[in-house]
Amino acid sequence: MKPEFAERELPTQVVADWDDVWTACWAAGPRVEMTVAHGEHVDETTQFVELVSTRDEVCILRARRDPVPAGTQRGSALDRGESVTIYLEFELGRFGDPAREWAFLTDLVDRLEDLRGVGAAPIRWDAR
Repeated sequence: MKPEFAERELPTQVVADWDDVWTACWAAGPRVEMTVAHGEHVDETTQFVELVSTRDEVCILRARRDPVPAGTQRGSALDRGESVTIYLEFELGRFGDPAREWAFLTDLVDRLEDLRGVGAAPIRWDAR
């Protein structure tokens, strides 16, 4: 018997490239019938991506990373946000939907891992 989605642990962090969060949302969204509506970098450590579902639900992804340590060389991989820990929070609509939240975050993490350290990567989805 399959475990309920609510019982599955939500992926809440990933080691990935900071500048790939937006593009990973574009890839993962359609898998759960969502599209990106808006995204912004609040500051150097926080990104928001707003998605809209086919049910007109507003979904918000908050991605955070730790600040770049003082003394980090400008232009270094760490300064550019390559292979950093990214903390993820996702809210789907007013009341949530554990199955779709799990599916979106799982696909988002998979895509971010595929993009880590490369400029581009083919989209290959595993069966859920």
